[in-house]
Amino acid sequence: MHTIHVTGAFTITPPLPPQITQGTPYHPDTPEEPPYGCDLLLRLNTTGHATHLEPRRHHTHALTHQIQHAINTYPNHTITGQLHCHGPQPGNQWHITITNNHPTATRHRTPETP
Repeated sequence: MHTIHVTGAFTITPPLPPQITQGTPYHPDTPEEPPYGCDLLLRLNTTGHATHLEPRRHHTHALTHQIQHAINTYPNHTITGQLHCHGPQPGNQWHITITNNHPTATRHRTPETP
């Protein structure tokens, strides 16, 4: 398994109220280890509302499926934004963007050096 470094976050509109985030795999109080936790985490504001979805660990993989699951879990909310991912090899970079409630991974093309 390769380690992937992930940065960025997705914005949730309107913010998710606490009563629908408690007990989900994305809530900060959910244990990190499977089968409970996942690679994504809700960021809560001071009132307990979730305003962002971000990587739980900054070294992670298999995010696209988990992002789609989060979108499906909260259908009455819009999740937008982009994550930036960097693999272990030089030039191994891509980003994950949500468009029309569907996450898409796009690889960055970098010129090869001689």
